[in-house]
Amino acid sequence: MNKCNVIKDLLPLYADEVCSEDSKEMVEEHLASCKDCTQELEDYRYNTGLPEVSADVAIKKFKKKMSKKNLIKIAVSVVICVAVLLGGYYVLFEEYYVVPYSEELLEVNIPVDGGFDVWVNLDNYEYVKMIDLYDEDDNLNIYLTILQTNFTKIFPDSDTTDHLWRANNDIGICYQGNVPHPISGDDSEIKNIYYLEMHPDDLRDMLDNINFNKYNPTLIWSAPETE
Repeated sequence: MNKCNVIKDLLPLYADEVCSEDSKEMVEEHLASCKDCTQELEDYRYNTGLPEVSADVAIKKFKKKMSKKNLIKIAVSVVICVAVLLGGYYVLFEEYYVVPYSEELLEVNIPVDGGFDVWVNLDNYEYVKMIDLYDEDDNLNIYLTILQTNFTKIFPDSDTTDHLWRANNDIGICYQGNVPHPISGDDSEIKNIYYLEMHPDDLRDMLDNINFNKYNPTLIWSAPETE
């Protein structure tokens, strides 16, 4: 099929600006590279008294339209890439999972300085989440939760020196291998240490005045006088 014949059939509609957008785009794309059809359009405009449009004008109009489309495509591509990157980051690093409790998971030690040490027998945890609540005798009850992310599941840390979570004097949250970030520090006696299988988002909303027993915390250490 001779494309020029198709374009020439469309030229009157194009010149009168009554053709569809798809037809208009096809005509302008063809005119950008075909001198014969460009001359045909100018002859038609001359014979009908319509203002002439040179090939240069038609080419410029076509390039302008195509550049706008390219910019839109680029913008859409950038938005999609950013969304994918942010989504990937969230899935890898911001989705937290509570590690189910087992007797082998934690080893708790209460040193003489009044704090406590926790050894995590796990290669792929992200950090230890801890909250502290006082009982009616002003004794301290500790609730621990071990969290993972998808990243730590895929890339476990084989450095066993990172598995000791230390909270001497300062009670805090510690990312694997880092120094604890203190929340509070005092001389209150630690009465009980529990393991609590709750997501940290839930913990943040339940720090005070709550009955944790309904979440079935596991007692992993008690002061000698309560054992």
